[in-house]
Amino acid sequence: MSSLRGRELHNHQDRLYHTPSGAPTRLALHPLSSLTPGNNPGTAILGKVVFSLTTEEKVPFTVGLLDGEGTCVAVTVYNMAESWGVLIGDTIAIPRPIYTHHSVEHKDKTFAFGGIRVDSPLLLLVNGRNQNPASQAAPVLAHRPCAE
Repeated sequence: MSSLRGRELHNHQDRLYHTPSGAPTRLALHPLSSLTPGNNPGTAILGKVVFSLTTEEKVPFTVGLLDGEGTCVAVTVYNMAESWGVLIGDTIAIPRPIYTHHSVEHKDKTFAFGGIRVDSPLLLLVNGRNQNPASQAAPVLAHRPCAE
């Protein structure tokens, strides 16, 4: 957490991000606690990977992200190549995060946590670097004949 308050935060503060149309824009870094449900335009978040969740399917890829204030959220990355991933301790910046608050009840207990959806690894900066286009899964066309 201390590194997110110091050097790494300064490395991302003046970083240019790109809009979906490709136009460069500057986004203000905000703590995870300031996110509102839905899209958060004009915002970027920065955190350290503290855990990962692996399923048999491998996609989507979910990690726990901890920011400099100590807030932790689950980040789920979709449309990634099977070879792509991040390691515990990596720093991730997410521009325009899509935030959801989850609340699950199980056996008379309530579990509440925040989640961020990332539609492509290409939207992330990992350790200050843009992701290679090969980190995104290639589209696959499936065909099934239909009887007339």
